[in-house]
Amino acid sequence: MPATIPGHSVRFGSQQLQQIRKALRIADVVGARVTLHQSGAQLRGACPFHQEKDPSFYVYPDKDFYICYGCQAKGDIFDFLMRSEGYTFSEAVQSAAAAAGIELEVQTSEEHEDERRRERHRQKLYHVNEAAVDFFRDRLHASGAAHAREYLEKRGLGPEVLHHYRIGYAPDSWDALTTHLQGLDLLAEALEVGLLRESQQGRGPYDFFRDRIMFPIADSFGNVRGFSSRILQSDRPEGKYVNSPESPIYTKSHSVYGLHEVQRHLRQADRVLLVEGNVDVLTLAQAGLPPTVAPLGTALTAAQIQLLMRYTQNVWLMFDGDSAGRKATLRALPLLLEAGSGGRVVLLPEPHDPDTYVREQGVEALVHMLDRALPVLDTFLQMTLASPDAPISERVRSLEAVAGLWKWVPAAQRGPYINQIALMLRLDVKDVRPVLEPVSGAGRFRIPASEPAPALPGLNLSAEEKSEYKHLFYLICFLSQYERMVSEDVLQFLGDQLASTSVRDLWRIVLEDTLWKNTDQLLTILPPAIVKSYQEIAESMKNIAQPEETLSEFLRNFKLHGIKRKIRELDAQLQALNKQEQGELYRNLLLERMNLEKTRNQLVQFRGATHDEEKDPEYHQFS
Repeated sequence: MPATIPGHSVRFGSQQLQQIRKALRIADVVGARVTLHQSGAQLRGACPFHQEKDPSFYVYPDKDFYICYGCQAKGDIFDFLMRSEGYTFSEAVQSAAAAAGIELEVQTSEEHEDERRRERHRQKLYHVNEAAVDFFRDRLHASGAAHAREYLEKRGLGPEVLHHYRIGYAPDSWDALTTHLQGLDLLAEALEVGLLRESQQGRGPYDFFRDRIMFPIADSFGNVRGFSSRILQSDRPEGKYVNSPESPIYTKSHSVYGLHEVQRHLRQADRVLLVEGNVDVLTLAQAGLPPTVAPLGTALTAAQIQLLMRYTQNVWLMFDGDSAGRKATLRALPLLLEAGSGGRVVLLPEPHDPDTYVREQGVEALVHMLDRALPVLDTFLQMTLASPDAPISERVRSLEAVAGLWKWVPAAQRGPYINQIALMLRLDVKDVRPVLEPVSGAGRFRIPASEPAPALPGLNLSAEEKSEYKHLFYLICFLSQYERMVSEDVLQFLGDQLASTSVRDLWRIVLEDTLWKNTDQLLTILPPAIVKSYQEIAESMKNIAQPEETLSEFLRNFKLHGIKRKIRELDAQLQALNKQEQGELYRNLLLERMNLEKTRNQLVQFRGATHDEEKDPEYHQFS
């Protein structure tokens, strides 16, 4: 077990945790305790946490994640160490840091005591907010809150949802909360978290929230960090929604309303719905719709999206249908794309918000809207691209708006989207592609200069490596003559498809030094066994008559190659599974195989039924 110096403690932050994750491969950490075998892109072994006949424990190296489909144990490096070694989280971090050669900050006893004092102070701030929650909930049922209860009843909110979300009422009083908290000796803390304000006239503190519905904002641990509130009298000068000011425990741009109340459902639902208003959250929760949260009246931030993506990659958006809601949606879409969210977007008809839509149209109507929701990029295109009948200058300007976020579109999706955009704008694909994917060396994928050059293979090449080297050589030869035609999505596509480590390593070197421009240097680093093969391919590709068709055919062939490899891997996994004991996993893998087979058949039909890779002599060129 990791040890610390007597009288000292270890301190670390999220940045150091990320540094440790990058330095250690989860496959190595788990592999030191579990025998793992390659299973496609994953690693598979017997679960160390329960007895099983057929291995159902998988490690996903690209995601730094493990999961057992038998006992449902899952997590990252730290979770694995905690479960396998019995470590606390701090001990797991120290153990991983030592293995990675990363020094953690060691605190002296005095520094540790300072940290403990700060933590005790944070707990007092949470405590005063909890006291305020109790006060507001009690006042909601007092005689002076009849109009507040009437407002909630008109919105169709029943006692169960109000209880679950701990809704309260701040009375229309100068110092009702102040007097209450003074009796609890919490005035200083209440001023610090913004529940009270100091009077400019020297009359002492007064209540910040008055005559408002109160919505507690709790973090994932249930700590109340602040409040959001809604005014009840529209003739008042202050804003409709007012939140707690920022404090040592509350940062608005890093918080969302309703997270604590729905977090236990998020992983099971595997999606979260973002709406604009707190009442929308309550209405959808009461209707039994997917877990819903709100961004606290502020423009959606990247930090809020990242917070939600700890629970699910599928962050959905359903803002109001009015003009302001449409603008907020359009601002949020690039953030969702950048974060890699797999969510969708619901565009409500004007002038509805989720609350009014459910109350007027019914739950089934909103479920229908959810079923018809579009992916994030499709929504952005729908909202951004000009009409196909618009002047050409207007269509090009709208295309340039899409180009600004194209770098966040996954490589495998770019080709189909380019075709879709061309159709939507009534432009030629060859005119659309250069706007979205200008070819330049600066944009290519390069390895950092600080990384050592990867080792190249020797003479003993497997059939898989030979086939992948062939595909790589075709691309290099094509780049040497027609670099302008090969966009970044092609380069990314190729890198993602390569299964052989040795071929991927060579590809990294080629990209780093743009070696298609210097074939003499390329020949010096190729394994001797395949130099002749490269030279033969280079000779055969001189003076290509139809380069665009040649490139398209090459990509189709390579995609077929990758699909065949994946089908073989799935066949091996299916054969190893126990159909009765692991039925759900078996069905999922079988469905994936069927979809791949369908795609393969479509590609083969596209390129001609007689031109199959098994019959193509090019596929045996290295034999």
